[in-house]
Amino acid sequence: MVLLKIFVVGLLLTVLIQDITSRSVSWPVFPFIALCGLTLQWLLSYPLSDTLRLTAFNLLFLMLQFLGIRLYFLITRGQKAKVVDKMIGWGDILFLISVAFFLPVTTFIAFYILSLLLVLTGWLLYLQIIRSANRHIPLAGLQALIFILFLAGDWLFGRYDIYDDQLFTFLTR
Repeated sequence: MVLLKIFVVGLLLTVLIQDITSRSVSWPVFPFIALCGLTLQWLLSYPLSDTLRLTAFNLLFLMLQFLGIRLYFLITRGQKAKVVDKMIGWGDILFLISVAFFLPVTTFIAFYILSLLLVLTGWLLYLQIIRSANRHIPLAGLQALIFILFLAGDWLFGRYDIYDDQLFTFLTR
């Protein structure tokens, strides 16, 4: 299992490096990340039916999210607004889909929201400091970095179990 975790970190670092340096990520990385998420849960004896059910909820959440974004830009900018490839890249979408295979629903939604807030806040600060002309956010790469740190909290330090929704259920009490 240690080698699989090292492989996952290597894949996530690949996303980070490729997204920051070339603004594109080799698409085969994403199915490998998703497959690693399923395999890790299987190795931890989580029932495949439960894992696939939770993954389906995560994918449904993403689909609703992207439909909402599409609808927003359709209303505010008209029919010619291209959301995918102009405002959000396929790599960003594929990264989130692949991470959906790792986490239970509450943990996935919390990761999604927190990573977006951290990336957007960090990027705004970066633009203020560097004054870069490049305004494209390497979202998938920076979320991959946050996901590595998130995984490290479980895998290295044992502070929480990323495969258990109890990590974030305390917020709803």
